[in-house]
Amino acid sequence: MNINNIPAELKGLKQWAVFRSYLDKESGKYKKVIISTVTGKFAKSNEPETWEEFNKAEYYRKRYRYQGLTFALDKGIIFIDIDHAIDKESGQIISEEAKRLLKLLPDTYAETSVSGTGIHILCKGSLPNDAMKRNDEKGIEIYNTRRFICMTGDLIDGRGEIKDYSDSIADIAYTFTGRRPPPREYISVESRASDAELIEEIRRSRQGGKFDALLRHICLSVAFACRFRACVYLSMVDAKPFTNRQYIPLFRLVSRQMGFTARADDLRRTYD
Repeated sequence: MNINNIPAELKGLKQWAVFRSYLDKESGKYKKVIISTVTGKFAKSNEPETWEEFNKAEYYRKRYRYQGLTFALDKGIIFIDIDHAIDKESGQIISEEAKRLLKLLPDTYAETSVSGTGIHILCKGSLPNDAMKRNDEKGIEIYNTRRFICMTGDLIDGRGEIKDYSDSIADIAYTFTGRRPPPREYISVESRASDAELIEEIRRSRQGGKFDALLRHICLSVAFACRFRACVYLSMVDAKPFTNRQYIPLFRLVSRQMGFTARADDLRRTYD
């Protein structure tokens, strides 16, 4: 990590924490743990009280030998994260999407990721509310808040200053990560039919058999819950729990409320 290359305007913000990488045995991939230097516990990207000043975070990192520093996004800065963009052996950019983004956002801050294979691009601006945050197929993520950036300071082409691209960042986000479709509008129509008429109409339809089966399942569940609660109550006062003979009238009552009947033989077969 080259902290000297981290922009001064970021260093002046109280939005820092530290991180350490570890190998996850299940996935076989490296993951990061973000720690607050204020609390010594996990830092949270939506809780500014867990963030610290740059110099204090850097002192904490050195003292407790953490791997690096993280910056918490909190509006005003756009963070573009591009995975698998660099060949680790040659150091060459191999992602066409990364090349396009670097061309569309010339001169603004860009660094290699902690792994050495990804690219971070930072610029000023704001994202529209309907902009998607990630495109897994392209391996691109774009955020402007509630995200930690594990900084390296390993600049790409000497890009060390954060430029303002407020005029174009919205179109860039739509192009590379997509646009969220507008919410659907639902029209509420008040029915003039009674509940009984609606149930009868459903029963006469092609799905009538399935509807009756669903009602039976609901009724059995309700009746079982009623019996269970009654048993718990009676047990608490040292009384005998319900027997099937006591339970069947309760079941029939619930059944009538649900709009159908069940034979006593079926009930005994189910609950005996």
